[in-house]
Amino acid sequence: MASFRAASFLLVVACLASLALAQINVARDAGFEKYCPANSYAAPTADWYTDVAAVQSFLYGVPAREGACVADFLDASGNSIGTISQSVATVAGAVYSVTFELQSVNPLSTADIDVSFGSGSSNGNAPGFGFWSQGSFQGAATGATTTLTFTRQGGDVILDAISIVCIANCPSVFGDPHFIGLDGKRFDFDGEPGNVYNLLTDSEVQVNTLLGQFKLGPHSFINGAIMSQIGMRLGDHSVVVNAGGSDLEAFGFVIVDGVSLEDGAVVEFNDEGKEPIHITFDRKNNNAEKYGIGSHDYAVGHLTVIYGSQYAFTVVLVESGRDHEGNWVVPYPRRSLDFAAQPLALHLRPHGLFGQTSQPSLTRSASGMQGEREDYQIQSGDLLGSDFTFNKFGL
Repeated sequence: MASFRAASFLLVVACLASLALAQINVARDAGFEKYCPANSYAAPTADWYTDVAAVQSFLYGVPAREGACVADFLDASGNSIGTISQSVATVAGAVYSVTFELQSVNPLSTADIDVSFGSGSSNGNAPGFGFWSQGSFQGAATGATTTLTFTRQGGDVILDAISIVCIANCPSVFGDPHFIGLDGKRFDFDGEPGNVYNLLTDSEVQVNTLLGQFKLGPHSFINGAIMSQIGMRLGDHSVVVNAGGSDLEAFGFVIVDGVSLEDGAVVEFNDEGKEPIHITFDRKNNNAEKYGIGSHDYAVGHLTVIYGSQYAFTVVLVESGRDHEGNWVVPYPRRSLDFAAQPLALHLRPHGLFGQTSQPSLTRSASGMQGEREDYQIQSGDLLGSDFTFNKFGL
């Protein structure tokens, strides 16, 4: 365990638990902690609602399942309500896993709730007071926003630890490269290896990628481009992800503000007046079939970036060309990056090759783009650059 602090930079070497391409919880204030009252019994939230009013976040006389607070079926005035709901940004047709924790307020009886999200629904039975029970189900989103609704059926129940995670048809960029947009539509991008292109641009966030090629021989390459590097600008901070090279020992790496991250790193920025940033990096060597990135591919690194209440990103460092035992079956390692993203706020309207798919009103060609390929190329070739047609960063 080691740590150091420079300005607002905190790096802690720790053990991370899991590896996945798009494990992004899109629920806001998922543990009812954002407005958790410090010295009072209850306070209204700003993310969870009944029909017309905010739900209260409670300090209860029982340990919360996550953090310090839970939610009861009471509105901001303390009146009993029948539903608790939240609308989140989703991708039409994508499948989400929903999990939640619940328990009865009455120590002598259980309580029941119905839960719905998109095409899925479930019933939860809460055990007596002091005993948490987890419920889970899956549902496909029906549009750009989908509402999670808890409906009380009998008894008094409290909720905590809500999770809404995309598990199939998730918005992402992968392979050479293939896109699943934020509107659920699929398209491919035929970029030139050696050029830098913008994936997503907004006033405080920029994500670019350098395209490369897999090496076939000493002086030859496989046709087609893959993402070899990704550069992010997050306010005043930067993240660079490198997939690695074609030599056996040229492993991939992640650099945050000029500092190379070790396995298990956790980085946090809490700059005054800025969105908080949470970054984790984990090295693994797992067969990646269950992550949707190829049955003969290996996920050797996993980066997660949460930019406050605005965006969540994941980048997976991928190695292909191994057999099921992990032995190389090609003369040169094939290393690339896969990328997934999710706006966390409903009002965001990013641009870029990937970001533009959040705007259904844009006129896009059959190739999936507004404008031409060159409109997304960073003219300076800078991985962190902003000199392209549709730039919004810093504006």
